[in-house]
Amino acid sequence: MSRAIGPLASFDESALRELAPRGAARSFPKNAVIINEGDQTDSLYILLSGRAKAFVSEEDGREVVLSTIREGDYFGELVLDGGPRSASIMTLEPCRCFVIPLGDIEGLLERNPLFAGHLIHMLIGRVRSLVKKVGDLALKDVYGLAPGRRGGVSRTGLSLAGDNRVHSAGKINKKQPARHAFLGDTATS
Repeated sequence: MSRAIGPLASFDESALRELAPRGAARSFPKNAVIINEGDQTDSLYILLSGRAKAFVSEEDGREVVLSTIREGDYFGELVLDGGPRSASIMTLEPCRCFVIPLGDIEGLLERNPLFAGHLIHMLIGRVRSLVKKVGDLALKDVYGLAPGRRGGVSRTGLSLAGDNRVHSAGKINKKQPARHAFLGDTATS
């Protein structure tokens, strides 16, 4: 399976320093947590060597791996909105990263249209993938029950989303499609 390599993958540390003067290279041992879900941070990371995983977890120790990050990939791009980290990043082997602070990221986007375009396309791909996954979970019969039946994933997913249109019979009010209420504005584009 082929994968897209980020536009900064071929840059060495000195070239990255020219693009992001306040950036710095950092090394992390195996199993080090680079980013914690929910933390406030202000940097984008380019993986120069090694492998890491992006994951979300619960307090009881359960986790879901969202992706594997490889040399040349970057992560932490959601720092652009100023919100907390949406996932944790842990090294799977010793890693070296080039860490770019937010101020340099904004300049990098302005001066490097290739990077800006790649970032936009990557984020669009993630939105599409998430919409598909939510649809699969909410609308498919994964437990052998008809969608919308008591205990079915669609009813549970919509209930967890605070959707008060799911009635006791498991039917959805057709006046407003459930996916719009569940996904917000992302489903309308």
